Amino acid sequence: MANEGEKSMEKKLGGNGMKELITKLVDQAGVSEGVAEKVIAVVKDFLEDKLPSPIAGQVSKVLGGIDDDKKDGMMDRAKGLFGK
Repeated sequence: MANEGEKSMEKKLGGNGMKELITKLVDQAGVSEGVAEKVIAVVKDFLEDKLPSPIAGQVSKVLGGIDDDKKDGMMDRAKGLFGK
C-alpha cells in the first residue's frame, strides 16, 4: 500500500515520470530521445546505488519506464560514449 509521500509523488508525476523527463531533456537540453533515455538510465542507476533503499525505491518507481534488457543495452552504449 502506498504511503502519503508515494501518493503525492505519483499525483505530481501523473504516472508518466519517465516520459516527462525524456521530453524535458529533449526540449531543454537539445538531445535526441535515445540520448535522453541513456542519460536517465545512468542517473537512475547512480541514484539507486547511492541513496538509502526507501528513497532508491522511489527513484525506481518514478523512472521505472526502462525495462532491464533495454537498460542494460543503453548502459553499454552510454559507457561507450564516455570511453569506458
